[in-house]
Amino acid sequence: EANLGSVNRKLYGNIHNDGHVVIASINDPTRTFNIEAGPLFETATAPRDPAFWRWHKFIEELFEAFRSDQTPYTAAELRLPGVNVIGVSVETTQLVPGVCIKNTVGNLYTYMEEKAYKLLNTDKSFDENKNEPPFVIRKNQNEHAAFKIDIEVENEKPSNCSYCF
Repeated sequence: EANLGSVNRKLYGNIHNDGHVVIASINDPTRTFNIEAGPLFETATAPRDPAFWRWHKFIEELFEAFRSDQTPYTAAELRLPGVNVIGVSVETTQLVPGVCIKNTVGNLYTYMEEKAYKLLNTDKSFDENKNEPPFVIRKNQNEHAAFKIDIEVENEKPSNCSYCF
């Protein structure tokens, strides 16, 4: 699927995101009656729409049909003669309050963190001038401590190169 970094957005298309918009706007696709789009339109509410799950199953089936039709890479295609990975290490680079981190080298740390999201205009009678508190949703979310990965690579044939992660 196309994204901001796509080389050719027209070629790769945007079926997943466009599908969200089309399905969410089905009740007023031309905005003639000024009917708001359905929950599938917004990332935060999309999973509440039963169509979300069927749409994502369709996208997964579409991708699987494409993937299964591809010829797998051979070991020779994946090999890069003269380039060897010498070592890989990981280190936690930021301590997290309330999370016991015993050894920062060689370990990644995940933890649950409570997040709070303020929702404004959830009630049509909401009046911004009354200074009413916003509706707040709290949920636990999986987070991870910041980390760095070092990959040591040896190139037997020195040359200009670039890498991307």
